[in-house]
Amino acid sequence: MIFSRRRLLAVLFVGLLVSIGLSGVATAAEPKKADAVTLKAAYVFNFIRFTEWPEAPEPAPSKGLVLQVVGDDDLYEVLHSLAHREAARSVGLSVDTCTADACLAEADAVFLGQSSAGYESTLQALKGLPVLTISDVPGFASHGGMIEIRYQDKKLTFIVNRDAVARAGLYISAQLLQLGEVVGE
Repeated sequence: MIFSRRRLLAVLFVGLLVSIGLSGVATAAEPKKADAVTLKAAYVFNFIRFTEWPEAPEPAPSKGLVLQVVGDDDLYEVLHSLAHREAARSVGLSVDTCTADACLAEADAVFLGQSSAGYESTLQALKGLPVLTISDVPGFASHGGMIEIRYQDKKLTFIVNRDAVARAGLYISAQLLQLGEVVGE
């Protein structure tokens, strides 16, 4: 059976939500906001799952994958609870939050939320480091960020800045690239 891109994306993310048990995260008071945050968390988790980092020059103790979330408390809460579930433990995901460039540079992935002012200086500090940068700030990918989550026609989509990913020495799966918009060579 051949799936369209949109159907494949829907199947991928619904399957992830079911497998990690996030379907019950929404509260009665804020179902739409919680659903959007949960879906954004699924996107971020899959971006990390479908990214490969360069090998370390020396064998180091396995620290797993460290995700720093800046400027989005709701997303941090969902991802932090996700980190304790089997799907996230299988990739060794840990989720934390900080604002100092030094701790962000030691992360494997950084999510910069809408309220993280001055993200350009953070991108400059992380430039060339093997740190996956993700944000939902409009224009993030065109300003040097690696993955921009955007809301288009009441749907979440994403843009991958292939040049920024290559400069960092990261590799994003072709399967993931097919589902989003790609800019850069």
